[in-house]
Amino acid sequence: MGSLSRPGDGVLFLPAQRRESRLTHPGDFAGRPDLALGQGPVSSGTLYGIERAPGEIRARMLTVDRIVTLTDPPGRPRDNPPTPQDHMKETVLAGRFERCARRTAGGLVISVYARRGRC
Repeated sequence: MGSLSRPGDGVLFLPAQRRESRLTHPGDFAGRPDLALGQGPVSSGTLYGIERAPGEIRARMLTVDRIVTLTDPPGRPRDNPPTPQDHMKETVLAGRFERCARRTAGGLVISVYARRGRC
């Protein structure tokens, strides 16, 4: 995430499987809360953890001014249909935030979103 993000930014993974980057580079995410994660990988006994309900994700997204997303690059297959959690993430980003920056790194697209008019 490097220079694109700063401590306090919320983080979202679209789809949740992109959370794998947090497993391989945990230091990059220090001070940046995962807004969708309800239960971590260790406590849930799963590789990516368990995400919160869509309404909880929406509420958490609305508590921050900036959100960093990690997504697949264009052209990669997506979950079809998207999970209710991913649909909620995309809906809130589109309705309440605007993309301020975007770059590709390590096979992922990293985007920074801010409240409308605050880039």
